[in-house]
Amino acid sequence: MRLREVEIAEALNVSRTPVREAISRLIGDRLVREHETIGVEVVDMARDMVDIHHIRESLELCAARLAAERITEAQIEVLQDLVRQGEKASAADRVHINHQFHLTIVQASSAPRLIDMLKSFNEYFLHPRWITRTQKKQVDQALKDHQQIVDALRAHAPDRTERILRRHLKLGLMQLMDSPD
Repeated sequence: MRLREVEIAEALNVSRTPVREAISRLIGDRLVREHETIGVEVVDMARDMVDIHHIRESLELCAARLAAERITEAQIEVLQDLVRQGEKASAADRVHINHQFHLTIVQASSAPRLIDMLKSFNEYFLHPRWITRTQKKQVDQALKDHQQIVDALRAHAPDRTERILRRHLKLGLMQLMDSPD
């Protein structure tokens, strides 16, 4: 869908300047893109999120393998506590607990550049548009996965950690693709 600056300004009864500034922010957030020939258009969010998810998956699996080798007992305890919190949390709180769980694994990789890259991708998944409604069955499976990931990290088992996390992230992708816009 194309965005026409003049039409938006007229519809909102404002000058073009605030519309131009808003569009500029949307471009910065990658929610719209500018083309030389057709102007500004809304990004295909579903495709964009699938692409971001695949990149995130590759990076996070690499981080998890490193974490399995480098994780400290204190980090394992943080993860275990997050699993416990997730079991009792509301749906809204669970989104942030899940984010913290994955971020803790990434930080346990002790790979600064990888951590920075994943932090930037994970910001997309905290945007309100991407917070999906999940069924209880999916939540239960995610919590089981989290516990299995903690157990694999505690055992310092990179292959097992990667296998469980890969399955877990695939579940997240399926939820993303099945969620309503």
